Amino acid sequence: MKASALRAALLVLSVAAAAPGWTAQVTRTSSGSPAAVLEQRDWPAYGGAPENSHYSSLAQINRSNVKRLAVAWTFDTQEEGGLQSSPLIVGGVLYGITPTQKIFALDATTGKLVWKFD
Repeated sequence: MKASALRAALLVLSVAAAAPGWTAQVTRTSSGSPAAVLEQRDWPAYGGAPENSHYSSLAQINRSNVKRLAVAWTFDTQEEGGLQSSPLIVGGVLYGITPTQKIFALDATTGKLVWKFD
């Protein structure tokens, strides 16, 4: 089956990437004034960060709703062979590599191909 490993890997990534990039949330400080808090939603390095911690501060998926995960989208590389990749997400773009070493970029929300480089 073509790109089955990528499809499986993108299941969790595509759900987690529903709101990619940096977002600002308005919260209240101890004095009651609004303050913007930046939350990182990128996965810019193998393991999520240079420390390879595999940690994400996102709380969209938790124990009570994990059973409702569903495939948001799939991407077929149109190549034969197994695909073992550790995709990166930066600024709402998912970057990956095909079995024949072609680099591609996808819109992490929709799965649409942005570009492919050979």
